[in-house]
Amino acid sequence: MKENAFIFEDYTVDVRRAALYRGDREIDLRPKSFEVLRYLVANAGRLVSKDELSQAIWPTVVASDESLTRCVSDVRQALTDGERRIIKTVPRRGYLFAASVSMRANTPASAKANTVVPRRSLVVLPFSNLGGGEQWDDLVDCVTLSLTTDLSQVPGLLVMARSTALNYKGKAVDARQVGRELGVRYIIDGNAQIGGDRIRITAELIDADTGAQLWGDRFDKPLDDPFAMQDEITARLFRTLGIELAAAESRRACCERPKKMDAVDLAMRGWTIANRPYSIHSAEEARKLFERSLAIDGANVDALVGLASTHIYAVTSSAAGNQSEHVRIADAAISKALAISPNSAHAYYLSATISLLSGAPERTLRQCERAIDLDCNHAWAHALAGLSKIWLGRAEDTEAHVAKALRLNPREPQMFHWHLFIGIADLCLARFDRAVDRVRCSIDMNPNFATAWYYLAAALALAGRETEAAEASAAGCRRFADFTVSRFRSRHKGINPTFQAQRERIIEGLRRARVPEQ
Repeated sequence: MKENAFIFEDYTVDVRRAALYRGDREIDLRPKSFEVLRYLVANAGRLVSKDELSQAIWPTVVASDESLTRCVSDVRQALTDGERRIIKTVPRRGYLFAASVSMRANTPASAKANTVVPRRSLVVLPFSNLGGGEQWDDLVDCVTLSLTTDLSQVPGLLVMARSTALNYKGKAVDARQVGRELGVRYIIDGNAQIGGDRIRITAELIDADTGAQLWGDRFDKPLDDPFAMQDEITARLFRTLGIELAAAESRRACCERPKKMDAVDLAMRGWTIANRPYSIHSAEEARKLFERSLAIDGANVDALVGLASTHIYAVTSSAAGNQSEHVRIADAAISKALAISPNSAHAYYLSATISLLSGAPERTLRQCERAIDLDCNHAWAHALAGLSKIWLGRAEDTEAHVAKALRLNPREPQMFHWHLFIGIADLCLARFDRAVDRVRCSIDMNPNFATAWYYLAAALALAGRETEAAEASAAGCRRFADFTVSRFRSRHKGINPTFQAQRERIIEGLRRARVPEQ
């Protein structure tokens, strides 16, 4: 009989659910820290060397002593083992799990009593290598591992450990059976096809309750740089899956408990709306949902980040009547989110956006770099770094940053912003016809973003196409009638002399397009 749970003192390590319980209460542990605990418990009474433990937990990479020490520290804290009575350190040799352990095949009473599977729970099954030859097995495994690792860093998302998912490698499995065995709501499955100098990754998100496919897509990349290919495909999968999971949870909550949504439900519903092409109306609708979520749970990071994003949109869309108040609320929300989740790359990106709105492009660039340090595939941080270069008088650098974002996430729902960034850079560099084309591309993606219409008007006017410029200005006015030259000037502050001169050129274009002065 296969043991699914280890019991020691008043703790239960539930292997099937990858969860630690003390009595009826579940104790939070990072996925890698749980794997360290599971391995030590399974080898209770035996000295486990650091090398053995590292190889078991990080089989495909060389982990630092610091990573292992941090995991052991996390476990000791979870077990209130400050005196190192349960997990003993044997100097220069390794660790010994000293508590008496028993085993059983069923799950702890608390897990049995709770028949509701954790809402945001999933497993990434090992991707299959279809006809690529054994030499590509490691590359395909690394895509699975990278995706599992990235998803496990998302606050509030329960991701089964890779070692658990490996039990299904090479097997034909039924999604519903996997869901029952692992206690998860969603399954990510996929395969890789390698031919010539290209790789095609096909992935799907499956509802473990019904076995229905919720989303599926394929990604083609050249194999000339396997590491870059792995990073880009993983980043695209990660971002798309985040959007699809939020939408799936939102639909489920609307069906199952439309009148009893809790903080998580409301936050997911807010993000479902926020992930659509934005308009002033949709931003306000999403904001109300985030505010309702925070009224229930003021520490919900998803809701805090979402709230900040809607207030930032109110400023960047030129729709905010009191821009400083929107910036203040966004800044407070992001500061709280970072205090709760200090390694959130997306929170740092939003903090960078607030810095740019506050007229601090140098700080913006530093915060973008911090976000990229935390998540090198954060497409938005790369794009915003490009925008900050405009304010720093380095508009010629913008397109390269945005091109990186487009490679990482070519299906970003808010991509219209990125094309606008390149259009603004072209406008600053007096490449007016190119600016017109790029800003039109942004407008085609989201015609409701009023700011883009005014940049189009300026570009057309400076290109000598003043009739079209007036039409673009009128289109912007229909979407946001309070836009004026003085409002634009007050928002786009900066001390860089190159940027100041470029901004004056754009203002001249706005005037030629008949945008009101006051």
